[in-house]
Amino acid sequence: MLKGCGQVWNAISVFNFLQALVDKSGINEILENDVPSDPESFTATQGYGKGSNVLKNLGYYSLLGLLRMHCLTGNYWGALKSIEAINLLQPGHLRKIIGASVSLYYYAGFAYMMLRRPTDAMRCFSTVLTQLIRLRKYLPRMSCYAQVSKKQEQLYALLAICYSYCPRSRLVDDGVLNTMKDTLGEKIQGMSKGDEAVFDELFTLACPKFVTPSEPTYTETMANYSQDAFRLQLGIFLSEVSQQHRLSNLSSFLKLYSTISVPKLASIMEIDEKELKVQLLNLKKRSETLQWSGSGAPLDGEVISLLDLDFCVDGDLIKIVDHKVERRYGDFFTSHIAKMEEILGDLKSQQDQEVSSPAV
Repeated sequence: MLKGCGQVWNAISVFNFLQALVDKSGINEILENDVPSDPESFTATQGYGKGSNVLKNLGYYSLLGLLRMHCLTGNYWGALKSIEAINLLQPGHLRKIIGASVSLYYYAGFAYMMLRRPTDAMRCFSTVLTQLIRLRKYLPRMSCYAQVSKKQEQLYALLAICYSYCPRSRLVDDGVLNTMKDTLGEKIQGMSKGDEAVFDELFTLACPKFVTPSEPTYTETMANYSQDAFRLQLGIFLSEVSQQHRLSNLSSFLKLYSTISVPKLASIMEIDEKELKVQLLNLKKRSETLQWSGSGAPLDGEVISLLDLDFCVDGDLIKIVDHKVERRYGDFFTSHIAKMEEILGDLKSQQDQEVSSPAV
C-alpha cells in the first residue's frame, strides 16, 4: 500500500506548500518594510492592522516551518536563508507565543552551530533561555509546558557544546551561564578535554529528529534505515569535533610562547615540520568564522577569529601575539544590581500580601 503512495514521502511537496503560503501572504515584503515603532505595523498590531491577520500569520509561521524542514533534512544554509526577513533580535509578536519563539531560536541556533558559527549559535540559545528563565513562574501553567521543558534541556546541551570550544561568557546571560555550569559542568570539562563520548551523548540528546527526504527501500523488508540521516549528521559533527580538538592542542602550545621556531615546536609536539605547517595553516583557517552583526540577513556577518591569540610564520619562526580580553566589571555589577532589585521587589510583595491577609 505504501509503495503505491510514493507521494507521502515527497519532501518537495512539503517545501512547495510552505513556500506557497509564504508567497501568497507576502510576509517577506511585510517584514522587510515593517517598522516596530509604528503603532500600525505588523509587529505592533500582530497582523490586525488592515483586514484579517490569518493569511499574514500563516505566512509568518510557514517561515518557521521552512526553517524546521531545512534543519531536519540537513540544509542549514537554506534554513537560515528561509528566515532572512525575521530579525532575530526583534522577532516581533513571536515572543508572545512561547512555543514558536523556542522553535525559532532552537533551529536557528542549531543551524548556526552546524555551519561553524558558534558565537551566533550561543547568542540564539542564550536569548531564548533567558526568556524561559524570566517566565519560569508561569511555564507550569501553560499547555506547552512539557514540550518547552524538553526543548529547554536540549538548548542547554547545545549551548554547552558551543561553549566547550568557544568559552566566551560575554555572549551568554549570567543566569543562563550559571545554570548551565551547575547542570552540565562535568560534561563541559569532558568536552574541553576532547572526550568524543560526551559530545556524542549531548548531540544525540539535543539534535532534531533528522529525516531522509526519499522513499524507503521496499525490497529489503528487514532493513532499518530510519537512523541513517541521524548517523550522517552525527558523523559530520564528530568529525568536526575531532579536528577542532587536534587544533586546540596546537593553540595551547602557542600560548606558551611569543616566538618559537618551527623545528622546536615540531619536536615538542612529536610531529614532523611539514605536518606542523599544515596544522598551523588549518588552525589559521578554521579559527575564522562569520559573526552576525545584528543587522542584515542571518547569513550575513563579519569575519572574526575564535582564537584569543594571533600568529604568523616568518620563514622557520613563528611569532605569536596574545590578545588578552579585558574583563568588563560594569556589566557584572549592573546585572547583580538588577537581580538584587528583583529580589527586594519579590520580598516587598510577599510582605504586603502577609500584611493585607486577614489573621486566622
